[in-house]
Amino acid sequence: MAFARRGPLYDGTTMKYLLLPGLDGTGRLFEPFIRAAPEDASCAVANYPVDRGLSYPKCADLVVSKFLPDGEFVIVAESFSGPVAILVAASRPRGLIGVVLCNTFVYRVSWRGFGLLPWSLLFRMPILRFSVGLHLTGFERASEFVGIIREANAPVLPAVRASRLRSALAVDVRREFAALDVPVMYLRGDHDRLVLRHCLRRVVKTRPETNVVTISGPHLLLQTEPERCWREITTSVTSVTSNQHAGEHPDQRGPQPRAEDRRFGRGS
Repeated sequence: MAFARRGPLYDGTTMKYLLLPGLDGTGRLFEPFIRAAPEDASCAVANYPVDRGLSYPKCADLVVSKFLPDGEFVIVAESFSGPVAILVAASRPRGLIGVVLCNTFVYRVSWRGFGLLPWSLLFRMPILRFSVGLHLTGFERASEFVGIIREANAPVLPAVRASRLRSALAVDVRREFAALDVPVMYLRGDHDRLVLRHCLRRVVKTRPETNVVTISGPHLLLQTEPERCWREITTSVTSVTSNQHAGEHPDQRGPQPRAEDRRFGRGS
């Protein structure tokens, strides 16, 4: 799988970022984020099937078997894919140096009873600009993003989106999250109306050393504030890699620093 951006392919001097998508699963919505990537970043997008729903463990298995790069890399996961990133990281893939979670969750995203609603039918309804503005982008950016959001969701069967939503309403990866041995950053949009603040509280309670960065923005934070997100991510990655390269390479065997001693953030 090629890791690419506007500039050259990965040449050994750039950092690789594996992007895990939201509920649509296609990765199309990462286009603004990838366009804003700095010159020393190489991005690739994992995607999930559009014609069948996969459980969280099966999504993680798919990422591990098909999308993991060689060399050092960082996982960036938004919304639905937060638990996928955690399960992938828990498998301790070679070269993983950190995880960035954006507006996501480690325990069911909302009341489990919402799963009883007829989501397969509801997801057949057109995606309205009002709904995009309310839940995803803020009303002032809805017109800008409604087209690409419709395009990203168009090939995905309504039953598949419903299956993913029900998985998000039942998931619990707190045990795996607490045991991760790589640094974690959490990007929080302070105007997110979809993944609410209680999800962040659960993240911090489960793993207090998580570096939480709050940015003024909506649920689709990587899309609406890509430059700000990249600044936070690259600053943290530079800190982590500098610390690691001063000592033992992450692919070498031997004792590793504790996760709490490798905080993913400016304070590293």
